[in-house]
Amino acid sequence: MKVTEQLDALRSLATNPLDYIVAPKFIALIISLPLLVIYADALGIFGGYLVGLTKFHISFGQYFHITFNALATKDILIGLIKSFIFANIIAFISCFEGFQPFSSSSVAKAVKNSVVRSFITIIIFDCILTALFYYI
Repeated sequence: MKVTEQLDALRSLATNPLDYIVAPKFIALIISLPLLVIYADALGIFGGYLVGLTKFHISFGQYFHITFNALATKDILIGLIKSFIFANIIAFISCFEGFQPFSSSSVAKAVKNSVVRSFITIIIFDCILTALFYYI
């Protein structure tokens, strides 16, 4: 949007690009990433049931009894807290990198930088948060 001067057009219309472009991305990620984590967790539990059923012939009731006895509320809450923090990291870095390009050739570099920086930052924060939640 910066390359095609859409940001300048928003500024000339007295519209703050941060309110119009960045805020919806933050809100969307903060809502959708925890929902995606819940969905993935449910699919993982169901996939485990299918493996337990086909390979080990575990009944439906027995599998879910064992699974939910091992599953702690703390684990679910930590996963949701982490997904919320990771959503903020992804949105912040992506929006920051998105405002950087000045030419069409630098857009690909900004996308690459966004992915790499988000990935590395998430790994660092995951280590820190795991240490905080489980060991401190």
